[in-house]
Amino acid sequence: MIISELIKLGSQNLKKGQIHTHALDSEIILSNILKQKRETMLTSMETIVSNKDVKSFKKLIKRRLNSEPIAYILNVKEFWSKNFLVNKNALIPRPETEIMVEKIIQYFKNKKIFFLDIGTGSGCIILSLLSELRFSYGIGLDISKKAIDLALINSENQKLKNKSRFYKRSLNNIYGYKFDLIVSNPPYICNHQLKNLPRDIKRYEPKLALDGGNDGLDVIKKVIYKAKSILKKNGMLALEIGNGQHRSVSQILKRNGFRNKFLLKDYQNNIRCILSILEWLLRVLISNIFMNNQKRRPFRPRTNKNNFRIRNGSNRSNKSDHYQSNIGNNNFKRNGSMSNPFNVEKTIQKFQQLAKDAQSLGDPVLVENYLQHADHYSRRLSELNSKIKPLINKNQENQNSNNETIDQKNKEE
Repeated sequence: MIISELIKLGSQNLKKGQIHTHALDSEIILSNILKQKRETMLTSMETIVSNKDVKSFKKLIKRRLNSEPIAYILNVKEFWSKNFLVNKNALIPRPETEIMVEKIIQYFKNKKIFFLDIGTGSGCIILSLLSELRFSYGIGLDISKKAIDLALINSENQKLKNKSRFYKRSLNNIYGYKFDLIVSNPPYICNHQLKNLPRDIKRYEPKLALDGGNDGLDVIKKVIYKAKSILKKNGMLALEIGNGQHRSVSQILKRNGFRNKFLLKDYQNNIRCILSILEWLLRVLISNIFMNNQKRRPFRPRTNKNNFRIRNGSNRSNKSDHYQSNIGNNNFKRNGSMSNPFNVEKTIQKFQQLAKDAQSLGDPVLVENYLQHADHYSRRLSELNSKIKPLINKNQENQNSNNETIDQKNKEE
């Protein structure tokens, strides 16, 4: 049987099975069996195909008739002009995700960043980014051990093993990192809509990577909430979302201190990706406190019969007096232990030591992460010192004036 006859046979069978891409699928399957590019194969349609290849072709056509995706049949999918190994343990990479990858590469071009890919699957996003951002390092997370194994194979095939790390870990178990970028293609389909998905997706792609809960936003919310604590100031969160979800997701981002930077549309002109920036959280905290206070009843101090205000315990000094009274005490705390310069300095030393240990183990990703932490706390220490110095000077002036007053009284006596 020649190539043209075999392609026609496969196309007719697939058409009967209501496979819309019957002709294309028949060509792709045969070109894969013959180990030729599709374009090359189509220029030699009169070539005779061996019986062994004919049997293999018919077997794969039968799998396609059962709605199994071509990517799973061939165990390969092209993404960002690279071939990635795929199987039923991870979602098939899609063109919409390439739009997000392209924008991220444009934004961070020629920069050295440390980033996290949440729900990495086959690793197509993190590895595509690392192939373009040559000075960067990345970590991929997934709760599926089989998906992590798949991503590791792809990292070796793409020769990016030294720039990437993959962990089977829940998002809730990520601590001690600060990233320049967090990217995620989380599950975003409402669970009641799963039954309406095309047969090839519904039957074969992992439900865990599709089900986004009752409103499709369960995992998206978790990613946003966690990103607040592990992103650097002005760090970027890049999310792929479902059609029609951009308004709801934008509101959640805004409430959590993010400002939308880019809204990316797919080829049907639907907003499918949001790239947002984490702004400094002080403004968000002030806004939340203000909103909470609006809901509370106005404060009315308790008074006795003579209309004198009643205090519980001794009079309390204001915050600045409390702060001044603790200057020089290494154990003072205000808004957490990281307001104490002594504790901050110890934290810097800790991360510097961790960086040395990671370097001795030959792990450049951890070295970079620990050094970024040390740099962050060094800036924090300089900020604290600049705030405390005026208070120390003022405290010293008050003490000197008190000493002068005491000396003057002693002289008068």
